[in-house]
Amino acid sequence: MDASQFLDTAKDLLGSAKREGDYRTCISRVYYCVYHTACAAVRKGVAPDLCQRAEMDAKQSISHDKIIRCLKNADDGDVKEVGDELKNLKATRIRADYHLWRTVSKQNALDAVKDAEGQCTTICELTPQRIGKAVTPYLKKIHP
Repeated sequence: MDASQFLDTAKDLLGSAKREGDYRTCISRVYYCVYHTACAAVRKGVAPDLCQRAEMDAKQSISHDKIIRCLKNADDGDVKEVGDELKNLKATRIRADYHLWRTVSKQNALDAVKDAEGQCTTICELTPQRIGKAVTPYLKKIHP
């Protein structure tokens, strides 16, 4: 499955939303779109043996905090920014999924969709090669 399907699902939900739970689910789906897009870029850009040592290869799921840490410790400011934005979107998803006492509005969902579209575009524009080059020194340091 292509991660962009999560974004499509979120947009469909947003278009037919009838209740707050739809907005919350929309936010969750867009987070997973960006998370899986970032994971795929790292896996494509980092040498297979290093991915395996770092437990980030295709046969293993990458923890949310691990991919964020990896991106935030990159040698490239643009890649670090992707890590920052993914961390922010994760916080938004946690609020939507777990903080039921806090209201989530249609505008919150619209903002999350816009942020996710921007992040997916940025990840694609950066290319897996650039992302891999930027995160490799950090991964080699913690997984010699």
